[in-house]
Amino acid sequence: MNHLPELRDALVRAAERRADVPTRRSRGGALGIAASAAVTVVVAAIVLIGHGSGPRAASRATRNEARLVELLGALRQPQTSADRTFRRLVLPLPRTTAGSDIEPDWSLVRLATVTPWGAKVFLVPARPRNAVLARDQGLVIATWVQGVGWSDLSFASDIPTGNDWGPGATVPLRDGGKVSRFFEVVPDGVARVTFYDLRRLPRAGEAARPIGHVSATVHNNVAAFQDPKPGLGVVLAIWYAPDGRVIKRIGDWKGPLLSRR
Repeated sequence: MNHLPELRDALVRAAERRADVPTRRSRGGALGIAASAAVTVVVAAIVLIGHGSGPRAASRATRNEARLVELLGALRQPQTSADRTFRRLVLPLPRTTAGSDIEPDWSLVRLATVTPWGAKVFLVPARPRNAVLARDQGLVIATWVQGVGWSDLSFASDIPTGNDWGPGATVPLRDGGKVSRFFEVVPDGVARVTFYDLRRLPRAGEAARPIGHVSATVHNNVAAFQDPKPGLGVVLAIWYAPDGRVIKRIGDWKGPLLSRR
């Protein structure tokens, strides 16, 4: 079992991720290795630890929490006994996690789906234990997949922008082959996600040229992928509505940003 990281470190790493090209994430630390945030948010959070916060921060945290629940219909469903099995899967936590800055909100944990290969996928909202950060940030969210582990932490703002990816792992098969398994959390209204594979990063000014794609049907806000062509992990994806309409293209389809990695 992985250890819970410190929220402050998670925010710093999130700033680095926000400044870079979206990528699928490999297996992360428990309850995440990055909550998506700009560098200014990181600095502000650290300042808040020393100086406290006021009604404006509390209001922002309340809005963040309401936005997360608004985006994810899975969180609006009543909690069931299947949802509560998550405690048995992850507890007891290692003793070294006692001082962690993150605590799951057990009442909001939801079993989103069971993958075609039989793994349970849980959405796990969490709260900073630090009272100041909790008032400022409100809920963040992680994804936990049986057999893979935890995703990065994400804010509500990551979900509609297509930046809530993970966790992911390359898995050997009995026939000697390998597949890449990874996940995306998407807002209500997205029925299917298609992910495109790249063999190489495009040069400056060159359009991305996918070599193939894999699609996943969304169940309770989660798209679960099993890709026999792991590719580069750079995110090029399309969200579709139930009627097949394109909702959004995720990633840099023109190429220049990709070429700077």
